[in-house]
Parts: sequence; structure tokens; C-alpha cells
Amino acid sequence: MALSKEELEELAALEREEKEAAAVEADAVARQALEAKRMRKRLAGKNGVHGKDFTVYETTAGNIAIRRPLDVEIDSVGENAEDRAAQEKFLVGITLEPSADEMKKLLVTFPGLCSALIPRSFQMIGRVREEEAKK
Repeated sequence: MALSKEELEELAALEREEKEAAAVEADAVARQALEAKRMRKRLAGKNGVHGKDFTVYETTAGNIAIRRPLDVEIDSVGENAEDRAAQEKFLVGITLEPSADEMKKLLVTFPGLCSALIPRSFQMIGRVREEEAKK
């Protein structure tokens, strides 16, 4: 059965809305990527090399910059692997941006940030140790 004129108009309008929404989303993704690059450049001056000393992650909560944790910090979270408060304290301690207070608020709103970012901080350490072992 063929669509009526009204249904065809409705379909065309819905397709336009979807295209517009996709364009807005693509623009937001590009803007966040640009801001992440600016953050990397800004932080590199005083925090070292991106990917080795710190890294910036683009998340649904916004861009988050973390530094490579110290061995003492790793030990503290390793001993309390299942302790949520210890994980949050660890993550807030290694966060360069946003501020500690903002990060605490984000952890309430986005509790999955701990499980996403803590392993990535360990990956940074792993890369550095691999480089040192090759020397």
C-alpha cells in the first residue's frame, strides 16, 4: 500500500530532523576533539609528554586529563581494588583537569568513570615501563 501525501510529508520531515540531529552531534564530537587537542597542548608545557606523563580522554562527561600515577598511588588502589572510595580518591588524585571538586561531582553523576579511567592510567605506566625495559 502506498503512503499518502501526508505520510510522505511526515516521513520527509522526520528524515530532515534526523539529518539535523546527526549534524549537531557530529559538530559536538568535532568540538570536543578540538578542545581535547587544546587541552593536550596546554598541559604539555608543565606536565610532560602526552601519552607518557599524562593523557586526555574524551568521555561523555567531557574531556578528562589524568597524569601517570606514582608507584605509591598504584599500591594504595591495588590493596583496595574493590573499595569504591579508594578508587575515587586515587582517580581524583591523578586528575589534572577538571578540578578535584568537579571530578568528585562527575564521579557521582558518572560512576563508570572509575572503571574506565583507572585501567587507562595503568596502561600509561605499562607503556613507560616497556620503554624503560627496552633501554
